[in-house]
Amino acid sequence: MLLDTSNSIRDRIKFEQDASTNFLFSVLRHNKDEAFVMTFDDEPQIVQPFTGDAGRCGTKSPRRARAAAPQFTMRFMKRA
Repeated sequence: MLLDTSNSIRDRIKFEQDASTNFLFSVLRHNKDEAFVMTFDDEPQIVQPFTGDAGRCGTKSPRRARAAAPQFTMRFMKRA
């Protein structure tokens, strides 16, 4: 999953993070699926490498990630 952390989304970044975390908790199957978190603004940055733990994906604050690098993304990958 990819999240926008540019200035244009600043007022809605908490909503974006919460919606992404809720989505992962609803679809990520334990020991079967993985996700990673990445931000994007001027440059992309991986905030959380691939993990099967949806909770780890939701613990990273996009604002803190943006301070380090201007981007936040989550990508969901189902394993066969």
